[in-house]
Amino acid sequence: MAFWNTIESVVTIILMIALGYILRQRGWFADSFGGNISRLITNVALPASIFVSVLKFLTRDKLVSLSGGLA
Repeated sequence: MAFWNTIESVVTIILMIALGYILRQRGWFADSFGGNISRLITNVALPASIFVSVLKFLTRDKLVSLSGGLA
């Protein structure tokens, strides 16, 4: 099952790259788009993704056990 999840993730990434390449070749994106999307991902999407992941998987009990007796 983990194998198929991995394959699905890799295929999704390859398709996204191919779509971006095709759209760039057709002129959908200006030259400045790369820098803008990079800043958007770095400053907004990545921190939001980390925050959501922490909220989803970190429970109070896990936080206490990870603290190593600090609390």
